[in-house]
Amino acid sequence: MANRAYLLLHDYPEPVLHNTTGVSIALAASYSMPVFWISAFSLDCVKSISVPVVNDRGDESSAKVPTLHSDIATAVMRSEAKREFLLNYLPSALLPQYQEWLTLLKNATKRYLQMDIAELWMMAEPQEFEKTLRV
Repeated sequence: MANRAYLLLHDYPEPVLHNTTGVSIALAASYSMPVFWISAFSLDCVKSISVPVVNDRGDESSAKVPTLHSDIATAVMRSEAKREFLLNYLPSALLPQYQEWLTLLKNATKRYLQMDIAELWMMAEPQEFEKTLRV
């Protein structure tokens, strides 16, 4: 099983799980958090969400894990504002993909954008993951 990050579109003002009713998985990425996705968020977007977990003995519980959550309009503004910065560090050949990214955001029919990173969080030490996420 690949550990994925999911880019979610929904109408919930608070973070939700990717399998919540009314949530669309717009994109998925294995073992990574794509830089274009990250461009839509800021540190203020780091929230916590309770997710079900199972330990080595098969016992079920829940854990608070980080997620990134923003309204679409602000996400579009952030991504547009970071365009020049990103393209200074990325190959110019990626400009068409960045434009596709902005088009995806601008054409979203839901009000909120969320990056579900619970599967990636489960691969790391929680404190290290959150510290890295905030860098």
